[in-house]
Amino acid sequence: MTNHQKEKSHPIEIFDSSFTIIHEDYFDEEQARNSKKASFLLRGMSLDNITNKIEFDHSTEDNYKACILTFLSSFLYSITNFLGKVMSVYYPEVENTSTNLIRGIIIIILSHAYFYQKNIDLNQQINKPKIKIFVLFWRTVTGALCNFLLFESLKYMRISSSFTIFNLAPIFTSILTVIFLGGNLRKIDIIAFIVCFFSVILITKPAFIFDASSTEEDHPLGIFFAFIAAGLSGIAVFLNKIIAKDFDVSFNVYGMGFAFAFVSLIINPFTNNGFSTLSFVPFLIAVILSVFFYFSVFIFFSALGIGDPIKILPINYIGIVLNMIYNFFIFGQSCDFLDIIGSCLIILINIYKTLHH
Repeated sequence: MTNHQKEKSHPIEIFDSSFTIIHEDYFDEEQARNSKKASFLLRGMSLDNITNKIEFDHSTEDNYKACILTFLSSFLYSITNFLGKVMSVYYPEVENTSTNLIRGIIIIILSHAYFYQKNIDLNQQINKPKIKIFVLFWRTVTGALCNFLLFESLKYMRISSSFTIFNLAPIFTSILTVIFLGGNLRKIDIIAFIVCFFSVILITKPAFIFDASSTEEDHPLGIFFAFIAAGLSGIAVFLNKIIAKDFDVSFNVYGMGFAFAFVSLIINPFTNNGFSTLSFVPFLIAVILSVFFYFSVFIFFSALGIGDPIKILPINYIGIVLNMIYNFFIFGQSCDFLDIIGSCLIILINIYKTLHH
């Protein structure tokens, strides 16, 4: 690579369906190669497929189109969360596992339609080294579980609080990267972690700091589910980085569909109502929700395929604003000054960290 080419290179962001971001700088090539922990974790895999930098030479027009697609994707994903909240408010008796089983089936059906249209060979996708299939399995399971718990948290807290906490996933990804791949923890990252932690306190208003009457809309169980969802999302992003170049994006989404169905079928028999309360209207909402989810993910990946991730990924934080609008104007739940300050801090620090490279 010439010096001129190096100057045009930009670190790529890594991503998954939970729409969280973290800098590629964490995956420094020499550190990853020399890391004993990385060798233990990735034994049998080529680190060349994990740590290579990708060059971008996108035109202004491509980035403009990608920004529009990213905004559309974020909007569709916010509708997915909105419909999940509708289910928890108006049909609380319907189990989350039932909704996610439908989501898994819809994803599988739409994925097969895509495979047929694009002539994608499933056997070629499956015929990969076992270690990569193993990583893909856990990546899809953690991706499905994080969305499952995100929806479960909506039963116990405001949609804006839940989604904002969910956007803390990059913290967990960076911790895993530092531990297992010898990544660098920069000053801006430490500052971002502190700001995000402080912001979450402003939004959730824990009773031991604030007046208990101001926290009644965000139950501790919902906050717990949202944090676990963020952690699982961070793990999913980390695993996705390892196999990002080994599988077609559509196959990644396809695997998540099976994970949704698999996890739901295991948990559902242990729930209070099982499938018994899934009447026609909740079923229809679940189907619509699933279609929005599928296309939000696909449009997002399409945007990353034509645009510079550094320029387009910050647009995803519009989802926090959209969910605050749903929270206040549709569900009639509170949105005070501290909520606005906390959400704005998370948006601004993540945008700054994305652009600071």
